[in-house]
Amino acid sequence: MTEVTAIKIFEKKKVRTQWDEDEEKWYFSIIDVIGVLTDSPDPKNYWKVLKHRLIKEGNQSVTNCNRLKLKSSDGKFHKTDVADTEQLFRLIQSIPSPKAEPFKQWMTQIANERLNQFQDPELYIEQAMPDYKHLGYSDNWINQRLSINKIIIFVIFAIINTNCGNNNLKQKEMLEQNKNNLEYKRFIFNELGVNAFVLYDDTREAVIVDGAAENEKQSNELLKFIEEKNLKVKYIISTHGHFDHIYGNSKLLEKFKVPLLMHKDDNIWIENFQQITARYGMKTDKAPLPTKTIDEGDTIKFGNSELLVFHVPGHSAGSIVLYAKEINLLISGDTLFEDSIGRTDLEGGDYNTLIKNIKEKILVLPPNTIVFPGHGNSTTVEYESKNNPYLK
Repeated sequence: MTEVTAIKIFEKKKVRTQWDEDEEKWYFSIIDVIGVLTDSPDPKNYWKVLKHRLIKEGNQSVTNCNRLKLKSSDGKFHKTDVADTEQLFRLIQSIPSPKAEPFKQWMTQIANERLNQFQDPELYIEQAMPDYKHLGYSDNWINQRLSINKIIIFVIFAIINTNCGNNNLKQKEMLEQNKNNLEYKRFIFNELGVNAFVLYDDTREAVIVDGAAENEKQSNELLKFIEEKNLKVKYIISTHGHFDHIYGNSKLLEKFKVPLLMHKDDNIWIENFQQITARYGMKTDKAPLPTKTIDEGDTIKFGNSELLVFHVPGHSAGSIVLYAKEINLLISGDTLFEDSIGRTDLEGGDYNTLIKNIKEKILVLPPNTIVFPGHGNSTTVEYESKNNPYLK
């Protein structure tokens, strides 16, 4: 096994990394990544708590983590939890941080730089210069260091390129396959804390799910993200018709002028939206009916990505869930929650129907599928299968 240990710099903060030549992948210190994303004064303890929660949820990105000896602040090498790029993408989803998206882009850049450096060792030396400067070394020290190592580096890369041409091609092909990675951004909107989502890929086409912003501040937060990412919204989707999930649909339709997708069996909730919200002392505009209905087995396509639609009545007659197979993510609306299920006492609800649908349509998904409910924390199919008291 050939390994290269290096310190990478993200926004002036150090991230310990190690390149595994045999596996052809980077490993990143999880504690360093958490320090970057959270600015926590104690990232080690932050990771300890997060790790315990994720293990409890059955998150395989944690159970499959490696431990490598990396140099610590005391100058000694200690075993440290590390994750490769794919594992980190999953872990970052569990760490609320405004730096998450820039950091993921930075990781992708690191991977691409490594591939380019295989072909041109000069790039390796060029990249080393700013890294050393960020670490506080003087120009004289850097020049002496690089001039001493330059010959050695060229010899090493000559040997590497002789032996790994086919492997480099394979990794480039893998990057090509993943270049349209599906990503998502979660927002928490209105007084009932609805989980809203924007899903998008590298084509910049996107969909908004349950974009239930109730005021201008929340609307601006959503719109700002879409504008900053230069996204083109293709669809607006509601998982069901309850008032807390369809807040903001009028403004979204007015802004983007795209189809609103929902199951037809929940139209009754939209038709009575103003009367329902008035019961809670709220003055609202008339809610728009879906411009296109969706049902079991439909596929919602945007960019190079797609969402599978499952009709899961029980909480409401028209409840649907959305499955992003590419990233093993399920947006479950108000059907399945962490250690719980959606209420079934409202019109169109039925307890037995909901339980049957959850078992037959959700629990059959891969165990490590991440489930994001309409409110509250994410969970996994495996955790709910084993622990949810309603599903025994």
